[in-house]
Amino acid sequence: NILTHNEFSKFFSSFDTNGDHRVTRSEFEHGWTSSGFGTSTEADTLFAALDTDHDGRITASHDLNSRFTALDVNHDHHLIILEAIKMAAYLPRPALQG
Repeated sequence: NILTHNEFSKFFSSFDTNGDHRVTRSEFEHGWTSSGFGTSTEADTLFAALDTDHDGRITASHDLNSRFTALDVNHDHHLIILEAIKMAAYLPRPALQG
């Protein structure tokens, strides 16, 4: 029921297809969509939120550390489900039909 910093980093680093320890937008989009997590639009939006220094790639040492710290509201070095779902706020809102 918790997500450690290491697990958080490994999840996003799993999209690093060329092994350079950085995840580009295209790597992220491919990993996100091919794993069935969501659409390419959602991947691009989440990528932009995770790329905290806006250099076009996600790195564990900078981007993921700062994002994990921001999500870890109670500063216990773990994300509980309520903290982790705050990432959904980064995703685009679905269009309302009706």
